[in-house]
Amino acid sequence: MDSDVGPRIGGLPPTGVAPAVKQAATRYFVTLPLGDGEMELSVFTGIDWDAKTCTQPGNPINLWNNVSRLHPAGSSLVQCIIHRPASRSMDPELKSDLPGRSLTIDPDAPDEVVEPGGELLLGSKIGGRPYFYHNTPSYMDSVNQLFAQGFCLFFQYTEGGYERGQPWLSPFGDYTFHLFGKETAQGVTWRYGWG
Repeated sequence: MDSDVGPRIGGLPPTGVAPAVKQAATRYFVTLPLGDGEMELSVFTGIDWDAKTCTQPGNPINLWNNVSRLHPAGSSLVQCIIHRPASRSMDPELKSDLPGRSLTIDPDAPDEVVEPGGELLLGSKIGGRPYFYHNTPSYMDSVNQLFAQGFCLFFQYTEGGYERGQPWLSPFGDYTFHLFGKETAQGVTWRYGWG
């Protein structure tokens, strides 16, 4: 079921919310509440899935050239926008390839411990420790360095949860997406990766 307000994924982006950098591959991804819900975070992706260009080894915005490494907040692969709550736009320019769905955020619960590559019990979540689909030591080490710098896992997304056979592509393929945040005097610094 979809919703025009509140936590949601796919479909149309919030009204008046757009990333600083727009390119042909830029699409809306998800909107999540921040704190007590007076502000929201919307995430946009800019990952190339065009059948003619997405597998080119030199393509800087393809999924596979960017897997299992952390990216800085200034990258256009994923852009995070903090904004006041807003309902879905009617403008299809940045419409997600994912069908629009409302999200239910359950109460806090302990993390399930899963070895990298093991059976994922909870694919998408807010907070906790990240799950790694692939056992890539360099990526896991980079994430641990982020934790040492005071970052925390804000959001994790894994493809599961949508009906199989739907005509859409997860922006991160079969990988698990991680969004990390750190609050500073200047605002929130975001880092992200998928692996």
